[in-house]
Parts: sequence; structure tokens; C-alpha cells
Amino acid sequence: NEPSDEIVIVGIDAYSISDEGLGRFYDWSRSYYGTLIENLENAGAKVIAFDMTFVNTSQGIPEADLFEIAKSGPTLEEYFEQTIAYLGSPHPEDLQMAEVLEKYGNITINEWLRSTSEVNEKEIENIPMLELFREKVHGTAALVFGDEDDVIRRIPFEITDSVTGETWPALSRKVVELYFG
Repeated sequence: NEPSDEIVIVGIDAYSISDEGLGRFYDWSRSYYGTLIENLENAGAKVIAFDMTFVNTSQGIPEADLFEIAKSGPTLEEYFEQTIAYLGSPHPEDLQMAEVLEKYGNITINEWLRSTSEVNEKEIENIPMLELFREKVHGTAALVFGDEDDVIRRIPFEITDSVTGETWPALSRKVVELYFG
């Protein structure tokens, strides 16, 4: 059979996550992801699925924003106050990505799930993605477990947090639901 042009997988290659490339993908600017989403949407994507999650806020202050604070001519004390206020607000890159996520209803992002038991790895708890993103996307889970011999023979249809009882559909299930509407 010929490959289908219905599914496109955009991966992160080894060079991109190397020190010579962009470094660790979870440290990448959220503007990269926002641009990716916009490009995929403009290309006609029916569904965009991130097999990753965003649990931490973006960090730091871009040089341009520091320059803008300094350009206003504050005293050193005012400069520090403005900088601290900036750091206490949602990061501009997170706000920008949240805007992009809000524009489309066809995006799914994994929740970060982890086992809460060394004895029973199927006892699961969720470490939620940024609240700023959570209400704008379809939350999913992509956690699989091997059988006693560590062979994966099935993927759960959904996964339930054993602490809160919250349930997430499997990433693959949600992609199919979004695709077929």
C-alpha cells in the first residue's frame, strides 16, 4: 500500500535537542510551538496532537522586555520592582501560546501521568499541565504498561488518576474522535 497523506507526524530530531541545536525540548520557547500550530492549521490540519505536555511555566525575561523596562528610565529600585512584577505575571510566551491554543478546537496535549506505587505501577496520579493551557485543549494520556514480561500488548482506552478519580482518554482515541468529529 502507498503511504497515506492523511497523517503527518512532525518529530523532534536528535540534532534539535542537542547542545548544537535548540537544547532540551522542554526549554524551547513556547513561540516555537505556537508557530508550529499556526503553520499546521494554515496547512489544513484536522487534528494536532502533542505527545508531550507543558507542566512548567516559561522562565526568564527576554532581553527585549528587559530593555523596555530599562528604557522607561526607572531608578534601580523601580527597575527591580518592575522586573519582579514581570516575573510574577504569566510569562508572555505562555500567554502567546494560550492565545494560539484558544483559536482552534482541534488540539490535544498529554497530561503528565506518573505511577504512585512501586508495587502497582498502574496506580496513577496526574501532574497537570499549565492551567493557562488546560482549558483550551483536549487533555489526553499516553501512558502504557508492559505485561509481566514487559511486552506491550494493549494500550488503555482511558487512564484514571487513582488519587482524584479524574479520567483522560488515550491520545490515540482522542485523535480519532477529533478527526471524525
